[in-house]
Amino acid sequence: MKKCVVLLGVVVASVAHAQVLWEDDFESYSNGDLFSQSDWFGSGFGMSVVEGGSSLPPARSGTRMAQANGEVAAAFRIIPWADRLAGNNTLIFTASVFMPNVNDIAFVGHLSNSFHLAFFHTQANGVLPRSGNISGQAQFYDVNQWHDYRIESNFDELTSDFYVDNVLRESLDLPTGIDPAYVTFNIVTGGNGTGGATEYLFDSFKVEAVPEPVSLIGMGAAGLLALRRRRA
Repeated sequence: MKKCVVLLGVVVASVAHAQVLWEDDFESYSNGDLFSQSDWFGSGFGMSVVEGGSSLPPARSGTRMAQANGEVAAAFRIIPWADRLAGNNTLIFTASVFMPNVNDIAFVGHLSNSFHLAFFHTQANGVLPRSGNISGQAQFYDVNQWHDYRIESNFDELTSDFYVDNVLRESLDLPTGIDPAYVTFNIVTGGNGTGGATEYLFDSFKVEAVPEPVSLIGMGAAGLLALRRRRA
């Protein structure tokens, strides 16, 4: 019985150090202007909260989602990165994006100290993971359906991994001296005159701060050492 208690303590300790700093699925909002009812802010034509229905696909989760109002729209949200626990220096950003079959641009990601980490999408170029001004290889995905984006940025190792639908697509380096103290979440769409920017939909955002895997291994090793001492 004592063995089970010690091992369970190791698992709980590992999970307890992961933090959800912020998440949003728009279910708590009313339909209409996003900025007037939340801590989001932005520019351009703005963003709206909408419900899935006959003219729109169902939301990724729940019933509501965000939609660009016009050809050029930007939405930002400040993330409390400074509130993370000591050692939680890996930022995990996730979002769901409905990718339409239009020749417009969508930028989804986060920035730190004016340094962009994001997915860029155009009909011609597919999805381009981008770290600053360095872009990875273009990836093409099925249009007119939801896709799940995830960026894992390790500010200790200065690496950033880009996943689409839980598949690692690109790993890019971060510059030295980057300061993650100021982190915002970004949605940006830019139309090419086709009116397609409003067809991009966004849902299920989350930002987490977690320790790097080595830290979790260390906590597990400490638990095993405690178990050996009990045996002795």
